[in-house]
Amino acid sequence: MVIEYVGGSFMATAHPENIGSRKVLEKLGFKMDPTRQRVPKFDSVRDYFLLDQEED
Repeated sequence: MVIEYVGGSFMATAHPENIGSRKVLEKLGFKMDPTRQRVPKFDSVRDYFLLDQEED
């Protein structure tokens, strides 16, 4: 609901092996950013996901 209310673009990250988080992001409409896969962040690696909503 928050995503629909706020609108716009969003970015999220998930650990490449966290299948549950990845599935939730995909159900919400996020798409993996192919230019930022397995990016080192702190003590882990992350895949980045983007959500661009068109304005009504």
